Amino acid sequence: YIVDNNSLNDSYERLRNYFKNEKNIEVIQSYHNSGFAIGNNIGIDRCLLDGINCAILTNNDIIFNRDSIKSMSEFIENNQNVVIVGPKIYATNGAVSHSTFLVEPNLVEYLGLYRKNLPILDEINIITPTQVASVSGCCFSINIGNFKKMGAFDEGTFLYGEESILASQAKANDLKVYFLPSASVIHKHGYTTGKTNLFIEGELLKSSLYYWNKYKNSSNFQLTFIFIVLFSKTLLKVILGKRSFKGINSYLGNSLKVYLKELQSQY
Repeated sequence: YIVDNNSLNDSYERLRNYFKNEKNIEVIQSYHNSGFAIGNNIGIDRCLLDGINCAILTNNDIIFNRDSIKSMSEFIENNQNVVIVGPKIYATNGAVSHSTFLVEPNLVEYLGLYRKNLPILDEINIITPTQVASVSGCCFSINIGNFKKMGAFDEGTFLYGEESILASQAKANDLKVYFLPSASVIHKHGYTTGKTNLFIEGELLKSSLYYWNKYKNSSNFQLTFIFIVLFSKTLLKVILGKRSFKGINSYLGNSLKVYLKELQSQY
């Protein structure tokens, strides 16, 4: 299933024509681009409609290594209390990505201010399936029934923060998340969203405030701290040339609106 989130470049028509003779590929059109969470929920609902209970959600910049899909699907099918299974993730240079958390990070760790004791799994040396708090959102398999039971993707976010939210949802519903070293993929990181766009920084700030407000019941002081840290990091990236200066006024205005909205909301 390929969900096209209302692309403005004729992607839906091009994809539908390209795969029109493939009976096992279905292109689904969304008439609104409401973000990553809603787009994936559309695909998940179609799976349920077709009687499918195991799915792999993946970015478009993922290459699957041999038997990885089989390993993840079999693990899901054989472990009924599992909701999410993540593979070992390699970068294009062969390095293993460290993105699997054993427990949910605290606020300081989440913001990257102190990572000495960050509870990250040693993916390189792990050879057996291991229960974890969260896996990378770039590629993972789900038990759809369990995934829907815990609420599916929270549609309050447009992009980013899904891993943290899913970890909280799984924990609240007594469902398990696993890292599966027998499955592996290659991630061409940055090909999906780009690397210099200020839009991604704005969405990261928005999702972070949303997560810490709704799922961690953070105080106004903590939300202000999150806003200051992420806002300052983005400005520093712009100054250093790591992010484009284009759109800075929009970023500043939207970030402030998001911050004030979260201060006023109570979940």
